[in-house]
Amino acid sequence: MRTILYVGSSTDLSYEHELLEEWGKRGVAIAQVSALNADDADATAKPAPDPLQDVDVVVLESGEMNSDLLESHPDLSAVVILDDKAKVDVEAATRAEIWVTYAANRALLSRLPFVNSQSPSRSARRHALQDALASIAGERPSGRVNEL
Repeated sequence: MRTILYVGSSTDLSYEHELLEEWGKRGVAIAQVSALNADDADATAKPAPDPLQDVDVVVLESGEMNSDLLESHPDLSAVVILDDKAKVDVEAATRAEIWVTYAANRALLSRLPFVNSQSPSRSARRHALQDALASIAGERPSGRVNEL
């Protein structure tokens, strides 16, 4: 089964589940974590499991994907940036042959000054999922930032 991991998302992913069902994508799982890096406050504690293990695509709403994370997870095919708060080392991703895409809100209403939301719109979320599925299928995602 293919896995898309949403990071930093406080958004309920029921919309994404609906889209997967509508598109007939039964072999794709969606997971969600609040952050990739756990606090190192207790050095004696058992190490937390790697949230990126067996993950094909990361949809990053907040947080950072640095070169260490990107280069140590060769199974990743793409990182989709869902919000300007998210940061990705594009050069490291390109070296690791990982697509980086930006799922901008492409809806016309989002460009109006009175439309101001703190969470990504359905348009951006739909494009993030489309880019994730394209990269899983080995296709070039539409919102790509880098070239491989």
